[in-house]
Amino acid sequence: MKEIRLHGIGGLGTVKAGEMLVHAAVASGKYGNSIPFFGFERQGAPVTSYVRLGDEKIRPKNQVYHPNCTLVLDPSLLISAPVFDGLTENSYFIVNTKAENGADLVKNPNVKTVAWLDATSIALEMLGRPITNTIMLGAFVRATGWVDKDGILVNLASGEMKRLFDWKRICREVRVVTPEFRIREDDRLKTVVVYTKMCRGEMTRHILKNRIGDPQQLKAFEWEGFRLNPTLSKADDWVFTM
Repeated sequence: MKEIRLHGIGGLGTVKAGEMLVHAAVASGKYGNSIPFFGFERQGAPVTSYVRLGDEKIRPKNQVYHPNCTLVLDPSLLISAPVFDGLTENSYFIVNTKAENGADLVKNPNVKTVAWLDATSIALEMLGRPITNTIMLGAFVRATGWVDKDGILVNLASGEMKRLFDWKRICREVRVVTPEFRIREDDRLKTVVVYTKMCRGEMTRHILKNRIGDPQQLKAFEWEGFRLNPTLSKADDWVFTM
């Protein structure tokens, strides 16, 4: 079992990063849990997320005191939070910093690998906002290799979310599967927002509950009369109709 501790501040998506990490692990056939810890509930206050990943069911649901990997989403936490506490031998340390040599910031004999990047600048360039969680998760996957990185994205977000990302770049670098949900009304098919949201939620639950790692398995998804329509589906744009 691997134990991971994420240090961030309110507004950076630290807790969401922990949840996404667990979801990615589960999708690749592993087990995981994520435990958030909040200080003062305000933007800029310290936030910690504790994550465990493993090949077997995970029982502990307490804080992580001896992490195998630590992620620091904001550089100010290097001096204001206990980010170096309890690091295990041969651990990983991943830090968001503008420093040319981030290894100089980590003087701990238990750290085997230090990975550093200017996640804030990358987030500003890609998202237009300094939300570093997904950038740091990318660094985590590359540095540790603990999560499968085959590059398949099941796109269950609403269309306007694409504006938050460099969507063309995402489509170049990973395979994107986009399920759509439509209902038949008279002689035509239409998208009904409330049904679409419900189906997206049910498909997400289906993926996690059944530990689906191959997106082809999603073609068997059925819910409340919705099922795959092979005639309308093309390539990785899958249409489910009722």
